[in-house]
Amino acid sequence: MTDPFRPLGQPVPAYQPYQPYQYGEVQHPPPEQQPLDPVPAPEPHANPWSPWRMLRFLVRRVIVDPVREGSLRDTGWSPGLRAIVIVGLVLYLLSVGMAVFAQPIRDRTDTVLQLDVTVPVMVMPVMVTILLFALACLFTASLHMVWWVRLATTVLTIAVLVQPVDTTDGWQFGDIIPVIGAVLLCALVAARWRGRFRWWEFVLALLVIAGSVIGPILIASIDSIPAMRPLIMYAGVLQIFGFLWILAVPVAFLAGAAMAELTASTVTWTVTTVWQGLNVWRRRVLPFGMALIILLLGYLLGRTVWGIVDGDLSYAPVVLAGGIGYAVVPVALCWLVTWRADRVPSGDKAIRPDPDDIPAAWSSAAPALALLLAVGVLGDSLVGMILNAFGISGPIERVLEWSSSPLGSMIRSLGTALIALAAALWLSSRGRRITPLGLAAFAGLLATDVIFSRVGLSWSYEGVIAGIALVATVILGWLLIRRQLTAERGLALFTVLLLLAAFEHREIVFEPFTALIGLAGVGSALLVGLIWRLLTDNEFARGDSAWFPQSGRVLVAIANATFGVAVLALDALMGGHWMGDLTPFEGSGDRYLGISMFLAVAYAGLTLALRGRVVKGHEDDAAPPAEPVGYEGNVFPTTRGDELWHSGWER
Repeated sequence: MTDPFRPLGQPVPAYQPYQPYQYGEVQHPPPEQQPLDPVPAPEPHANPWSPWRMLRFLVRRVIVDPVREGSLRDTGWSPGLRAIVIVGLVLYLLSVGMAVFAQPIRDRTDTVLQLDVTVPVMVMPVMVTILLFALACLFTASLHMVWWVRLATTVLTIAVLVQPVDTTDGWQFGDIIPVIGAVLLCALVAARWRGRFRWWEFVLALLVIAGSVIGPILIASIDSIPAMRPLIMYAGVLQIFGFLWILAVPVAFLAGAAMAELTASTVTWTVTTVWQGLNVWRRRVLPFGMALIILLLGYLLGRTVWGIVDGDLSYAPVVLAGGIGYAVVPVALCWLVTWRADRVPSGDKAIRPDPDDIPAAWSSAAPALALLLAVGVLGDSLVGMILNAFGISGPIERVLEWSSSPLGSMIRSLGTALIALAAALWLSSRGRRITPLGLAAFAGLLATDVIFSRVGLSWSYEGVIAGIALVATVILGWLLIRRQLTAERGLALFTVLLLLAAFEHREIVFEPFTALIGLAGVGSALLVGLIWRLLTDNEFARGDSAWFPQSGRVLVAIANATFGVAVLALDALMGGHWMGDLTPFEGSGDRYLGISMFLAVAYAGLTLALRGRVVKGHEDDAAPPAEPVGYEGNVFPTTRGDELWHSGWER
């Protein structure tokens, strides 16, 4: 029978018996069986990982993959939704431009003085349009969500409409417009209660909201004398701004944590990339890796000792002790959720979170944490503003006043921590390990911060770093004594120590961008963080469910991003003291969300270094059989599981 895949004219090869392949030997077929274009055999010690390929791998893991997985993507969107998203992105870029060039805009436009705030005349109509567009997106998204979200969003939107209404001097024509708008919105909610998303819902909601907000302001300014028209108009605009800026607080928390997220992701994936790049030379560099670990430990501990001797307040014994205690509770709660996950019968104890697993999992859980933190911090203020808009007073206001007291703030923060801890325990009871680590670290960090503030204890980042470095030193000594310092465990220790050294200087990650934007005097780090959140936080918008449909997810993503950057632009454009300053919330996001992720990464690395990777059928400190190393290889791959950092040791 003729072989159709054999070139014409080539003889049929004679039968050759099977001979097993011997390691280290390169077997060549007889000359008559050589292919027409022979491929040279690879060199025995060729390393496919060039520096350029390592850099490309790092960029892919740190930047490209998060953007690819978290950006908005048109996957079966409803008709008309793409046009709304395009308009929203155009307004978003317009807000970014006004934030960057805020000072030149103020220098070239007239301003109106309102109380202690100067408002640029020309850009205020644009900012009003952007904020009302975001509010219409939020309202339209809630039309097809679960009933309690629909109800809460409707009440919030109506409160924004009726807030400027003042009936102390009797009802005027301009006072009726917001009431008519509120009735129309309620009718729209009732009419579309069980319907699917339609593009005209957004258009109708935007027209009703814009007319109900802008109409009374225009009528009041027209009825006044010409000299008072700008003052009346911008007084009403500032009243709307003072209500809507609270909706930008959650994304400000997330933007503040962006530096910590990028720092942790860069450090962990850099170590993994370099380790994979050292594929065939690992045995030669193991002593060098041990020297790097000792060098990093010497730097971290030596800096602490020098700070104590030098009298630096950040290294005062009491402050250092506070920093160490600041990390104890989050780490203890991380251990609790890990222990609970190990007790799940269907769970696999061999699964241990790697340090580079934490940032991606934390990024998906961070929006819920930011929303929870915002409700705990400003929920009472938002409820009070809604009640004032409807003219409700009495016992509820007294409850809100108590909630704003130091004792009430402490109880609200502890309640937020308990909710996060309950979510972590619930997830860990189902065998999950990575996401509960971030939730538990956040709960412990928030609770510890509240208690320290209440009793007047001081702490510092230096104390947190020194405490973790001290634990890493103890683990290293224990592994050396027991002769269990495998390459994988040493790699985990090195990752934690490098993260400790880099975390204090995490602003370096944003410096190339902030140096460019900072020329305009805007909050550069906050703006870069907001842009990063838009690019990486919208993976949820690709899902679909009965209580949160895909169209609503996309509109929520656009509204959330637009609120944040629009309020930042307003803060940059206005002069004086305005309540909508997001800078404190950026710092709180870095303090609570960023440090909690940092502690979760450190815990994962220290746990992996101490326990190793448990594998069924092997010893407790053994590593699984090696697999080929490549782009999709194991996070902490090793050539041999029993490879020690000192080749002369025996197991």
